[in-house]
Amino acid sequence: MQDRYVGDIGDFGKYGLLRFIFRRTGLRLGVNWYLVLDETGNADGKHISYLLIERDNHEKFRNCDPLLYDQLFDIVRPRRIGNKVVSYGKRCVSEVEERKLLDNCKEWARERSESFKDAEIIFLDPDNGLQTDSCPEHYKRANKYVFYNDLRQYYNQGKSLIVYQHRTRENEEKYGERFKNIISKDCISSLELNDLIIIRFKRFSVRDYIFILHSLHREQLQPIIKEFLQSPWKEHFER
Repeated sequence: MQDRYVGDIGDFGKYGLLRFIFRRTGLRLGVNWYLVLDETGNADGKHISYLLIERDNHEKFRNCDPLLYDQLFDIVRPRRIGNKVVSYGKRCVSEVEERKLLDNCKEWARERSESFKDAEIIFLDPDNGLQTDSCPEHYKRANKYVFYNDLRQYYNQGKSLIVYQHRTRENEEKYGERFKNIISKDCISSLELNDLIIIRFKRFSVRDYIFILHSLHREQLQPIIKEFLQSPWKEHFER
């Protein structure tokens, strides 16, 4: 997670998903941002044209969650200048926290944390996603990843998890190994296959959201995820 991403199209999908899930379950949410310093050299975080006051945007995006859309518009304050759309707002994670966009969130953390005492579900928001062989835990940029050891510890504490995963340039088989590794003796060997649910946000850069359902919350979460994929959000997400 980086401050420069706040309010972009990916953020809209992320918060929309979380708000839908938690408003219908009432379960307590913990959020771990894995916040890293803003980087330069690419266009990440610049997809904000969906917030421009245009009829198509309101029909396609605002109708999914009007309050969220309006709050992100106020944070980003987009304006079209020539062929570009630029932001005149204060884009940072603290704005999301202060505006209580995730209004049932009980605990926040800006870096990796040992536990979230009162949370029932934890959303893990690394910059990249699940660990890779190319970046061991002792590397400086390891804070851009969630490690399987973290997942196991949280799960063993009775937590369900939602993990952000940015789609990589790997082929589909190699990319899919990341998810298969979750159900293994080195991660969560007791996890049932049906309790690992992956849904994909398909606007601009593809992002996957990995649900790891603990048996304590399975009956609440499975039908809500299905409902989400049948809601107005279905235009932007798929399983």
